Amino acid sequence: MVKSRKGLIVKNEDGSEQVNYDIPGFPAYCYNGWIDRKSYWANIPHYHEDIEICAVREGSVGYVVNGKLHIVNPGETIIINSGNIHYSTPVQDERAYYTIIIDHPNLLCSSLAVERKAVLPVTTNKDIDTIIFKDDCKIGKKMFKDCLEMHKYIGDEFRTTLQFFKIWENILESCEDLFKFSEVSSNADPHMESFKAMLTFIRTQYREKISLDDIANSGNVSRTLCNTIFKKYTSGSPFDELLRFRCQKAGEFLESSKMSITEIAEETGFSSPNYLTEVFKRQYGLSPREYRKNFPTE
Repeated sequence: MVKSRKGLIVKNEDGSEQVNYDIPGFPAYCYNGWIDRKSYWANIPHYHEDIEICAVREGSVGYVVNGKLHIVNPGETIIINSGNIHYSTPVQDERAYYTIIIDHPNLLCSSLAVERKAVLPVTTNKDIDTIIFKDDCKIGKKMFKDCLEMHKYIGDEFRTTLQFFKIWENILESCEDLFKFSEVSSNADPHMESFKAMLTFIRTQYREKISLDDIANSGNVSRTLCNTIFKKYTSGSPFDELLRFRCQKAGEFLESSKMSITEIAEETGFSSPNYLTEVFKRQYGLSPREYRKNFPTE
């Protein structure tokens, strides 16, 4: 685990998340985190093959999954299934606290039979993008407790795996009735692959001058449909996502380099340092210079 990245979201070029596992080579991650309206790790659409689990300890947290907002309240747990586009978002003025777990389903696949009978029926079922465990029932209370206990086993591969099996048992119980639909995906979104392709384009070409036509063409859709798809998955426009990602890259340079604001603007696709400052402050509530003060370099 890279401690400087603990709790943050880092992207691969295709838009999928590069999960910062606790032990390199062992696909499991657990973190006691928080979110508020100034959190720069919020509102970042991404996806991964891992199962994401968030148990909210205090306050309320929003999760947008495939364009739909879910509010998760204290004592509740949300499961985001493999491959779905999602991001966390603040829904209250006060800071909310949670335990987040990101585990790859391969941890459960001790045999082909287990994978076929108990893992793939969930991970490949497009009818199951999220599951929310409420705190007013026995299984919901058990899921919440099991998730909070995961933090005790960071660094212990065996006990982490054992605890993930306990969590998965709760998931299987909650969606057992859906197994019969595992080969018929009535809720499959035909636009998801186009959106992922357009995310890839933005994340690889953000340094260049990009038009709406360029983004739409990368997803093989029209300009109108491009705007509609981004509105669905991000609640914003393609250019909102482009500027947000450019700000994220600018933040990385501010944290780790001594480059000037002018140099960073050129490196991240902004037309001028003044425009970078304007957009960055609108995004994070701080100017680039104010932001950099939180990350002094030698």
